[in-house]
Amino acid sequence: MLAYNKSQLDNQEVVAAAEKAYKHQYITVEEKDSILAAYPVELYTPNIFLRIGIFILTGIICLFSLGLLVLMTLDSNDKEKAFGALLVFFGVAGYIAGELLIKGKHHYKSGADDALIYFSAICIYSAAVIFYDQPYNERGLSLVALVLGIYVSLRFAGMLATAAAYLALMYFLLNVTHSPWVGMAASLGCYLLALRIKNKYYENNSLVLQAASLLGLYAAGNYYVVREHLEIVQPIYWITTALLPLVYIFLGVYKKDRVLLRVGLALVAAAVFTIRHYNSVAPLEVVMTLGGLAMIAIAYGLIRYLKTPRNGFTSEEQEEDQEAALQLESLIIAQTFNRGGAPREGIEFGGGTGGGGGASGEY
Repeated sequence: MLAYNKSQLDNQEVVAAAEKAYKHQYITVEEKDSILAAYPVELYTPNIFLRIGIFILTGIICLFSLGLLVLMTLDSNDKEKAFGALLVFFGVAGYIAGELLIKGKHHYKSGADDALIYFSAICIYSAAVIFYDQPYNERGLSLVALVLGIYVSLRFAGMLATAAAYLALMYFLLNVTHSPWVGMAASLGCYLLALRIKNKYYENNSLVLQAASLLGLYAAGNYYVVREHLEIVQPIYWITTALLPLVYIFLGVYKKDRVLLRVGLALVAAAVFTIRHYNSVAPLEVVMTLGGLAMIAIAYGLIRYLKTPRNGFTSEEQEEDQEAALQLESLIIAQTFNRGGAPREGIEFGGGTGGGGGASGEY
């Protein structure tokens, strides 16, 4: 399903580990060069700044090309349908161009492939908006966004597509049921699903889905969201508003889960602002100050608690794990011994009769 060459991705991972190990002086330069020669990487992956620049440039080219053809079709009798057909054409063309760039030029997260794939998805979704003119079209369009997000996530490991698919699912469920509990149950299910994703090629997608699900679970039970957007006024949502961030923090420490811990700390501020919005016990500046002090106190308490390692989870800065370096050295050793080739068939060792290991002159 994944569009990128998996063996090349594996090689890239090994090379990155070798560079990291060499940087920390766990392996020698000869060992690093040997690894780079044994695991060649043909993927084109520029640095983050160049990637952003290529993404913007590719997006501008796509938009200008689309705009040029739009100007050429303005005289059409049915401009709306013509524009929709043009979007479908550009969506298909952008997708094919992205696939060819990946397969032929070995682009991997270069900015160009990202821009083409997301441009294609946006064009297809925009065309669906134009053509799908039916009652409750918001539900149908959310399903279109869900399908596109899942496909781009599986095919290209797109992290933004993963977040978009989750948002589309939540929008569809809340639009159909108008029940915060359904949204919370769906978010919890997505979180548990993300925890079960063990495929290393989708590791970042799993982290994105975990963070989005935890935020969505809290948002679905947040008193402000429930009251203002779903028009439900029930005191039970005060409990979920105040308690969920603390539950996240506790589980993050207990399970040594950074995503839970970071999301929980961030949501403490959301809980404080929600309570302040409906209970004006003090000026906003005072509440913000108290909320900041509370977050600092929680962070400080966690740092103190984790100063002593708790089941492998600690706040102290750890030196780079040397296990990866040892594995890399084992690759070098294996490669060195394999260079001489395996013994030829038919050759048997042994047969000497000298008790002193050949000292008698007979073997």
